[in-house]
Amino acid sequence: MSASSPLLRSPWRLVAVLAAGASVLAAVIALAFTWTSVNAEPRNIPVGIVATDSQYKSASSQVGTDAITLHRVTDRASALEQIEQRDLYGAIILEGDPEVVIASAASPVIGQALTDLAPTLERVHPGDAPVAITDIAPWQAGDPAGAGFAAAGFPVVLTGFLGGVFISFLIHGRTRRLTTALAYSAVVAVLLTVVFQPILGILHGNPLLNAVTIALTALSGTGIIAGLNTLLGRLGLPLGVFFLLLLANPLSGFAMPAAFYPAPWGEIGQWLAPGAAATLLKAHSYFPHQDIHTAWITLAAWAAIGVLLLLSRHGHALVRPAPVVAPVDPAASAGSVR
Repeated sequence: MSASSPLLRSPWRLVAVLAAGASVLAAVIALAFTWTSVNAEPRNIPVGIVATDSQYKSASSQVGTDAITLHRVTDRASALEQIEQRDLYGAIILEGDPEVVIASAASPVIGQALTDLAPTLERVHPGDAPVAITDIAPWQAGDPAGAGFAAAGFPVVLTGFLGGVFISFLIHGRTRRLTTALAYSAVVAVLLTVVFQPILGILHGNPLLNAVTIALTALSGTGIIAGLNTLLGRLGLPLGVFFLLLLANPLSGFAMPAAFYPAPWGEIGQWLAPGAAATLLKAHSYFPHQDIHTAWITLAAWAAIGVLLLLSRHGHALVRPAPVVAPVDPAASAGSVR
């Protein structure tokens, strides 16, 4: 910069607008991350009951809570099958030996609520036998309270954000962007699976299925952020961040079941990539009999959307490569000036 060149300064009006906008964005981020936790609570959670007519009426009056809705089931085997498929969150068995069947991995909150009902249910089923508590899907030893699984959701979503920002800033060319996104998603999926499964013991089941789930989640996030940047230029990056971190992540269901969110946000979250990933990872680890076809289709669809965005012809990269200027031949230049 020459001595006569003025220093580049931002206009005060722009400074004020950006400062106010950043403050509002910070408030929105805080609201997005806390609103779901504050307003989420169990509402009409389905719990099975195996009981005679009189026992069912008595148990219904004893339960008396909006959190749990009792659904009559023919027998214990049918109740267990529906819990394993995640159609029910637990079951109360009053015919025969009294028993409360819970699935802590489905919801520790509901599991504890049903456990607390055991003394009350003993009055419904008079006899000498106490009400047994059976947990058919407990958290594994590596994650005894499920806190690890809840915490794993943010790193899984964050991989897509980081990959998208990295590609937006540093990689140019549609084919190169797509190749980078595919390679990045595959490598980060392997690394996270190793960290979450054999090292920390958070995930269980088939490690290949867990890795594929994480890879598709990373590819969808990377493709959406970098792809929106390809389509819209600088505006694409904040839009992608808003969608991925402020909408999809809080509604994913990693921290609590989708049924706990106020309607219709729980359902919306399951149709987004992080929500489908949470369903798949929990099913692989704890509920192998759950029907997860819809979750696979949802996650694959978002990954395909990310790929299509990366291949888009419109827009420009966030940072353009410097133009290549051909060297000037001094002799030719001198010869041209006569």
